[in-house]
Amino acid sequence: MKGQFGHTSVLVYNACEFVNQELTSTPVDAIEKANRSNLSGAVYATRAAAQQMTERGSGTILLVGNVLARHGAGKMNLSDWPADFSENMALTSMGQASLSGFSASVSRELGTKGIHVAHVVVEGSVKDTKVPAMNPNSVADAFMFLHQQEKGGWTTEMDLRPSTESF
Repeated sequence: MKGQFGHTSVLVYNACEFVNQELTSTPVDAIEKANRSNLSGAVYATRAAAQQMTERGSGTILLVGNVLARHGAGKMNLSDWPADFSENMALTSMGQASLSGFSASVSRELGTKGIHVAHVVVEGSVKDTKVPAMNPNSVADAFMFLHQQEKGGWTTEMDLRPSTESF
């Protein structure tokens, strides 16, 4: 990960594989692909970044999830969302909830090494005009706020929502 830019001081992991199928009809390879993106990728990226950050005793890891980390799509008002977004999101919810649990656990482990880990739930779109959208600068400001926090008071969980939330 050092590459041409040197050491990693901040990792923002924001990957999600949406699986919009009924569980019983979802092919096994689609389940595995979703798990690789929604959880395994975060574990591998966190591990690689933490190895470098541990050497310096500092760093920030932000694991970005979505509303499905909190509750399944079946509980949401989906009228403003794209037509291909439905209540059949159990596999996506599984990955997002797992990301939340992973973040909570690894924040305790890495916090003792000076690494700030936070799970950021972005409950809406940052760019899509079909759903409640957030200003990208506001999201970036929230990420910067987390990165700049003093070690004596770290936020480990943050929810970002648009003011016009309808879900």
